[in-house]
Amino acid sequence: MKKAIFNELIELEYPEEFVELNQEENEKYFSGDLLRLSFQDKEKHILLSLAKSKNSFINRLINVASVINGSLSVLEKNLKDYESLGGWQATIMDRISITECFSYVTNEEGIKQYGEFSAFKIRNAFYTVYCICRFEEKEESKQLFKRFIDSFKYVES
Repeated sequence: MKKAIFNELIELEYPEEFVELNQEENEKYFSGDLLRLSFQDKEKHILLSLAKSKNSFINRLINVASVINGSLSVLEKNLKDYESLGGWQATIMDRISITECFSYVTNEEGIKQYGEFSAFKIRNAFYTVYCICRFEEKEESKQLFKRFIDSFKYVES
């Protein structure tokens, strides 16, 4: 596993065969002006991404469920043949997190994809995680997604 540091706060691990995406590649897959770190295995068509919202006092008043619901409505509106597949509550880095699963069909190739979207909050910012793979490979990819998220830990100072 390779290691990376996100926002000087979170240390994480990702598989050796993955490459880090540059800003232009991130913009191809994600919208919004967020600090983002993403990795891709082009051969297996797997994408892992961690993003952080801007710090804001108002974020202290908003909960993770609100962020998830807002993001899911955007996904539903923007993704072709979007379907919600359920979710769960857990912890990421000792923070309450919510994960929602979904599927959609890519616009360009018409390939069905599976995704997991997670959100958690640290102080006055929200962190979101997208893990995406081909739908038919979701069962084996779920283990990779879990290892990726479970590797998150605070950077030791």
